[in-house]
Amino acid sequence: MVVKFQNRNDNRKPVEHEHKINHKIFVREIRLIGEDGSPIGVISTKEALNMAQESELDLVEISPNANPPVCKIMDYGKYLYEKKRKDKLNKKNSKAVKMKEITIRPAIDEHDYHTKMKHAMEFLKKGDKVKIMLKMRGRELQHTGENLNILKRFIDDLSEFSKIEQNIKPEKSPMVILQPKDK
Repeated sequence: MVVKFQNRNDNRKPVEHEHKINHKIFVREIRLIGEDGSPIGVISTKEALNMAQESELDLVEISPNANPPVCKIMDYGKYLYEKKRKDKLNKKNSKAVKMKEITIRPAIDEHDYHTKMKHAMEFLKKGDKVKIMLKMRGRELQHTGENLNILKRFIDDLSEFSKIEQNIKPEKSPMVILQPKDK
């Protein structure tokens, strides 16, 4: 990584390049690739620099670990610009998957059950994962097997929209993670 320092009165961070370019390449011979992508061969670095300057482009070291290092003649500013645009577009198009939690109790009323079911369906339709937790307290812990039927019913009712990512873990508060079905 090559760092170019700015004026000391300049408060900006130094400019960093991920590749060595032009006169920052300190080897005698390189394997050169032309601006059209065709291999030219192994030549001296000075010759390659002259070729790049004649075509008003940059000599960029692409593979420094190869023997001899591989360099390419290209417009480095244009390359950085296109790479930045591509990264920005990829970041824009990618969607972070969110995890939504829904907590139910063993003694849940039917209306509350349907309300929580609707919320879970909305989350799954948006593409979010849903974590369903069954909270049990006191004597409810003695009937864990019967109480798991509510969680299984929830999973069955959502099977049209989801698939199980992480199955039921029978603990103090059993849970299951559902993810949206691929269409």
